[in-house]
Amino acid sequence: AYGCYWHNVLSWWRLRHRSNVLLLTYEEMHANLPAVIGKVATFLGKELTSHQVAAIADHCRFQQMKRNPTTNAAQMPKIAGESDFMRQGKVGDWR
Repeated sequence: AYGCYWHNVLSWWRLRHRSNVLLLTYEEMHANLPAVIGKVATFLGKELTSHQVAAIADHCRFQQMKRNPTTNAAQMPKIAGESDFMRQGKVGDWR
């Protein structure tokens, strides 16, 4: 089910100072995915080697995820009037 995007974002924004909440942005991931992977690992209390970070970053590349039926929502029913779940993988594509 879909809800209001801004209600969702603001509900989490209010919790951003809690130690068990990590907010990330698409723009952040797009600009420097390995750094964001490191940030998530630190948040989870995990240490990753540079090889592990590179492997995760490769697996999370847009084109890789778009081809993967486990991540591309290909098996989810489409909602009339909505665009594909994974569009172009560009910042600002929603505009």
